[in-house]
Amino acid sequence: MRVSLHAALALGRAAEFGDDALISHIESVLLVYLGEVDDLELIQGIATAMLHIWGRKDANGGLDYFRHEDYRYRLIAAKSLALSAGSPMEPEVQAALLELETDADPHVRRWATIGLDVQ
Repeated sequence: MRVSLHAALALGRAAEFGDDALISHIESVLLVYLGEVDDLELIQGIATAMLHIWGRKDANGGLDYFRHEDYRYRLIAAKSLALSAGSPMEPEVQAALLELETDADPHVRRWATIGLDVQ
């Protein structure tokens, strides 16, 4: 399976208007594909798409992935939590971002710091 940056973003946007079954299918496709890519721009695009999906399902969907062994999943968690965090920030979101701030991957750390700095 091959998904381009534009396709990933379009899938995320389409999920905003789909029913629950479509949203779940798009989420599954993007999460499977995420494990197969190494391009940082595409990973960031998938993270943005997931933000749209989790915005419909669960604004804190990134909490399911912030301890994932694969940095790509931690990156989408950090970005989605950083961009969707409310004010005041929910304690579990803040705890996840604090943990991600010490991640081995610099991109994960950057998004965690962005999320914490917003507060």
